[in-house]
Amino acid sequence: MRNHLNSRLKARRQEAGFTLIELLIVIVIIAILAAIVVLSVGGIGDKGQLSACKSDASTLRTAEEAYFASQTTGSVYTADQSVLVTKGFLSQPSTLHTVAVTAATATTPASISLTKVGACAGLSYTA
Repeated sequence: MRNHLNSRLKARRQEAGFTLIELLIVIVIIAILAAIVVLSVGGIGDKGQLSACKSDASTLRTAEEAYFASQTTGSVYTADQSVLVTKGFLSQPSTLHTVAVTAATATTPASISLTKVGACAGLSYTA
């Protein structure tokens, strides 16, 4: 009878699950892999925002230049985003930049300056 009980106990010990050490090793490996994935994916949103800000600045500059090119030489004119939208040079006003325009005169050309606002304000790029 004792041999039978001893053999059952040995069989149960051999069927036991993973040891604590094995489980800890697997958990550590999974944590390391998760950390690598999070760090590699973390900067994707910042790159997208930077690209959107650069694209918006480029669109505004192009719209301003097209508007000024359509004006007659020697006339005094100014423009902001609302003028660009009503004249059809922009589809909608920008929420990422504001436009400041120095009016053109007969002797001096107009100058365009963009100011970063909203999500673009904290980013470093040439507007």
